[in-house]
Order: sequence, then structure tokens, then C-alpha cells
Amino acid sequence: MRIAILHYHLRPGGVTRVIENARLALAAGRDIHIATIAGSEGADALVPELDYAPTPADVDVGTLASRLEVAAQRALGGAPDLWHIHNHSLGRHPIATAAFAELARRGHRLLLQIHDFAEDGRPENYRSLRERWGHDLPRVLYPAASHVHYATLNPRDRHALAQAGVPDSQLHDLPNPAAPPPGGAPEANARASLILYPTRALRRKNVGEFLLWAALERDGHSFALTLAPTSPADLAPYTRWKAFANRLNLPVAFEAGLQPNATLPDLLAQSAAVATTSIAEGFGLSFIEPWLANRSLVGRALPEITADLVAGGLQMDDLYERLDIPLAWIGADRLRARIQTALQHLASSYDEPLALESVEKAWQAFVHNSRVDFGRLDEPLQQEVIERLHRDSRSRDEILPSNLLPLGESDRRVENRAVVKRLSSLPSYADRLTSAYHSVAHSATGAVAAHDAASIRHFFLDPQRLFLLRAD
Repeated sequence: MRIAILHYHLRPGGVTRVIENARLALAAGRDIHIATIAGSEGADALVPELDYAPTPADVDVGTLASRLEVAAQRALGGAPDLWHIHNHSLGRHPIATAAFAELARRGHRLLLQIHDFAEDGRPENYRSLRERWGHDLPRVLYPAASHVHYATLNPRDRHALAQAGVPDSQLHDLPNPAAPPPGGAPEANARASLILYPTRALRRKNVGEFLLWAALERDGHSFALTLAPTSPADLAPYTRWKAFANRLNLPVAFEAGLQPNATLPDLLAQSAAVATTSIAEGFGLSFIEPWLANRSLVGRALPEITADLVAGGLQMDDLYERLDIPLAWIGADRLRARIQTALQHLASSYDEPLALESVEKAWQAFVHNSRVDFGRLDEPLQQEVIERLHRDSRSRDEILPSNLLPLGESDRRVENRAVVKRLSSLPSYADRLTSAYHSVAHSATGAVAAHDAASIRHFFLDPQRLFLLRAD
């Protein structure tokens, strides 16, 4: 089989790592010839017009599609049996999105692997697609044909595409493989007291919740975040959190991964557990990599992301789905106003009307039994809560769950490590990928229509999915 793997660029990042893993997984003992095509250096075939930079005026959809065909033919020594295209609908390159759909209309077999949806908290991406393609957007965004298949990272995304009309036979699960940390798994350290959050501290990583743990700490634990964000939208709130933690003298180290001689293996060796407080993930690497490092995982669960892992045997019942505080600390009217403003902003960002029942639906997700989930709040409200807890020790008894750091037993670590190795190893990934490739390569070609793009938009804009950290 000849496979053209395509992405906009091959700069360091998550998708590039996935492409590298695919090449590594398929390198041994499989009759598969792979060529990477991208708009940046490092690809087997360079097509500069693929990169995120503005597309030259003389490059239209048909021209780009033809250049991709020529590049693939040269790199592979013949036309590809299928194209494995990453993040086709992201919205960073509207011309390329349409060019991929044009490849389908020309009869090329496609495997469209989605890592991130423009409809999921990326209104500026979606706006660029809508402004460029208008009423033609559904036809461009999610092409429907017997020879166009889709791959997803998690059960949530699979469900969204299935609702939009993608048949089960054309939906493939391709969760990312996980590798042990460099240098191997460190031995458990009974004296370790560090709770490590190995992440780039984006807004969706819910930094405030991690700081709330630090504000509640009474058992001698210290806390560390490894990396700062780089985008202005994430950097501004992160900087405010750093100043806030310093003002309250919280036991938290920021940018621990940038300190001299502080490699990730070093930090893991010093840690008692690995944490996650994230409210949104594309895939659950943060839920599986700690076990490979022989460390327990503490923090917030994301069941719709990890359902397949749990079904495969991974034990994560120590994680919480909500971190509840008394609604009275916020005020019902104040919170309802925040929710309404956020929903109106999201609806207008996607050019959608706001349904009358939307606020009530969101309220039901935010508030249970007169308690509100801390992770649903925005940074100013989260800071108010942390300050209350910091100055009034009696307030700590109002938090549910009461134990935010249940440090797992060694048996759990051993069992989960074995499950992760079975589910997320490179050989397992190679088997999934090969199966998907054979399915796509042997599919019949047919007419190209469109899946229900509005269904995907409405899925991600469901008011019950609202988190204020992702609403502006």
C-alpha cells in the first residue's frame, strides 16, 4: 500500500508526534510505503501552500488539489492508495479544507483524522471557514462518500460524527499511543511529597483548580506546573494566576520544567503523584502516561474522553467528575447572569440563535443540590473561592469530594500500567492503523455528498457542555 500522510506543517507538536508514531509503528514487517506531505520542512514532499500562512492569490482549490496529487505521485512513485489527512476541518486553512474535499470528488480514498474541531471552542477558526465558503461550507467541511472515512481519538468525537451521519463502517478509532518516559519509569518514592501537573498551562487546563488544591493543603505536599503557555489568550490569565499564588503564598512552583537540571524524568522521580485538572482534552494521554511512569493519577475525570480506556480495564475511580462548592459562595443570580452572557457570546460567535431553554440546560450542568462545580467557573470566580478558603479554614469542610489527593496503592499502579501497555502500545496502534488503512483502501468509490455539519456544531454548542473558561 502507498499512503500519503498529510498535515499543514511538521513543526513540533501533537499532530507531528502522531505522524512520527505512525511511521515508527508501521516501519517493521508491514508492506506499507509512507510519504509525508506538508507545508513546512521535514516532509518527504513539500507543498508550501499547505502551511497556515496566507495562501497565495494564484492558488485556488483546484490548483492546490492538483499540486497535492503531483507531490504524492513523486514521493510514492505512483498515486497513493489512500490519503491520511490530519485535522482537515480545523479551520486554520479554508482553501486546504476545500482542496481535501476536491480530492474526494476526484475519486481519491481519504482517511480524515480529526484531532480538534473548529466547532469545539474555536470560533475564530469556524468563522474563517464560514466567511470563505458561506452556504457551501457543509459540502466542504465533512464530505460524505463510500471512499471517505473518518478517524477519531476518543468516544466523544466518534459519537459526534456518528450523529452527523458517518456510518460505523467508515469510523475508525485511532487513540494516540503512549510511550514510557525517557529513562524508564522511576521507582516509587515513599518520601516524595510533590504533586506534579506536567502540562502547558493553557486556560482549558484549569489552573485555578490546581491552585485550590494548594490552598487546601495541610499534609506537607508541594505542587508544580511544568510549562507556561505561549499564546496571548492563555498567557494573560496564567500570569494573573502566578501573581495570585504569590500573593497568597501558595506552595506552587510554576514552569518547573524550565528550571536547570529539571527534566521530566527528574520531576517524576521527585513526585508522589501526577495531577490533571483539565476540563477539555482531545485525547487522554494525560490519563495514561502517569501509569507508565509508575505514578498514581489524581484530579478531574473526563469520562467521555476516557470511556474506552475504562472499558479496557483502566481503573480511574479515584478521580472526581465534579469539585463542588456551595452555590451561596457565588450567588445564584450572579452565576446565572455569567452563564447567559457566555452562552450569548458563544451563539453569536458561531452565528447561531440562542434557544430560550439554553440557560436552564446549562444551569442543570453547573448546579447540583445547591452546589456548583468549581471547574465550570471563570478565573475571577475561582479566585474568589480560593481566597475564601485561604482566609477561613472552616470553609474547607464544604468542599466535595473532601479528599482531593487519594494517592493510589502500589497494586493499582501495577495493574493500570499493564492495562496501558496493552491498550496504548505502539504495536497495538500499528494494528489499529493497519486495519483502518485496509478498510479505506478497499472501499468502493462513489458520489460525494455532505454529512450533517450543523449536527456537529450543535453537539459542541450544547449548553450542558459549557465551561466559562472556554466561553470567551
